[in-house]
Amino acid sequence: DHVDDFPDAFMACDKYYLNTVAELFQDAIDISHANIGILVAEGNPKGIRDLADLAQPGIRVVLGQAEQCTIGVLSQRLLKSAGIYEQVLQDNVVSQTTSSALLVPSITTGSADATLAYETDALAEQNKVDFIKVDSPLARAVQPYGIARASKQKQLSKRLQTAIAGSQEQFETAGFGWQSQQSGSASNGLDPQATSRPQPEALP
Repeated sequence: DHVDDFPDAFMACDKYYLNTVAELFQDAIDISHANIGILVAEGNPKGIRDLADLAQPGIRVVLGQAEQCTIGVLSQRLLKSAGIYEQVLQDNVVSQTTSSALLVPSITTGSADATLAYETDALAEQNKVDFIKVDSPLARAVQPYGIARASKQKQLSKRLQTAIAGSQEQFETAGFGWQSQQSGSASNGLDPQATSRPQPEALP
């Protein structure tokens, strides 16, 4: 039998991705969020305070690749909003990674002075790194869940959605902020901007 490759449901790393295919999904709700900030070595030896400092001479920066991972797209958007993306990319970026999981090691090994990373990724190395919050509405990745309009498994997908929306404790334990207001019903619609209880996984 032919198996349709199109998913019955989609939980994205950020609304950016679900928004691009919004017409194909329904009953979308925001589940959780992960803060994005500047990650530096413990004690912040370079004295980095905000995004503007990433453009200072001599600051070695590692970023996620915008073409390869969500953190890359969101970092690009954040730096562009500050008007320093091209400068940082040209003058200070020493490496770009294909996954958010590779950003924290760049700081703990000393191969870079700073990176933009999810706060959730920093938790495992919190004794080796400092996380500097960024004051911007763009410094947040929001994880939505939507059900495919063409799905033949809408009821099952809805049950999964309800189970995920009931997993606040698991998400918060993993370092995510909680977004979902659903306890039995979904809020429809996607933001133009931009079950057994499953354990949340690291973001790309």
